[in-house]
Amino acid sequence: MSNESAKKSDLSITSLAESLVKAHFLDGVNKRITDKLFPVPDRIGNDYMVYGFRGSFLFEEVIRQIRAEGHEPANSHELALWRDWDRSGIVVALGSIVYIDEEHEGYTYGKTDKGAVCYVFNQYIHDVPHALMLISEHDDAARNDQYLSITSLREPLTDYCRFLAVRKPSGL
Repeated sequence: MSNESAKKSDLSITSLAESLVKAHFLDGVNKRITDKLFPVPDRIGNDYMVYGFRGSFLFEEVIRQIRAEGHEPANSHELALWRDWDRSGIVVALGSIVYIDEEHEGYTYGKTDKGAVCYVFNQYIHDVPHALMLISEHDDAARNDQYLSITSLREPLTDYCRFLAVRKPSGL
C-alpha cells in the first residue's frame, strides 16, 4: 500500500473531527464538522507551507496567490495530518470550501411619532462559502484553548489568519 493510500485509509477509519482532535490535542470541535460535509478528498499531500498576508483580502485572492507560488490550499484532511501547528493564532484550510446556509440577525432603525425604533430581523443567506480553521485563543485567565471551527468566507479575511498549503503534485 502506498503512503498516500495508507493515509487515506487511516482517515477513513475515524471521523475527520476525531482525527483533528487527536492530531492537534484540541479542546473542542464545531458540531457542524462532519465526514459528510468534508469527505476524504482525492488528493492528500504532505509537503506543507504556511502563508501569511498583510491587510484584508478575499479568499479567492489568497487562493490565487498560493497557486502562483506553486502550492495548493490545504484541504480538510491535509489539515488533519499536519503536525507542525505551533498552537497559536488561526490557520485556515481553503482547499475544502463548503457552501452552507447562514442565518444572521439584522437591525434597521426607524423613527415614529414616539421616537426612534430599532427593528430586529433574521436574514437568511444561502450557499455561503466556509472553510475549516484551527484556532488558538487566550483569555484573561491565561487559559489557552485550541479548537476547530468553520469560518464564513463571506467577509474579507484579515492578517490574523494564516493559510495552510501543500506543494502542487507534478502534473497539476
